[in-house]
Amino acid sequence: MIELVKDIDNGKDDDDDMDWDEFKDSKIYKLEDKETKECVEGRAELGNSLADYEILRCFEDSDYYEEEY
Repeated sequence: MIELVKDIDNGKDDDDDMDWDEFKDSKIYKLEDKETKECVEGRAELGNSLADYEILRCFEDSDYYEEEY
């Protein structure tokens, strides 16, 4: 996940419509901690897709979106 987050932060990975089903089956997601997974899952459920910046925010602070909303 660290490499993906770096790529997102540096603009190398720019995808505002990631396929949630594909991402949740990825090795990157499966190896992440429970709190980050829950944060990412919550964001994906809001729209059946996932934006790269949502992954970045959840990685940096798994409570980010709970505090925001």
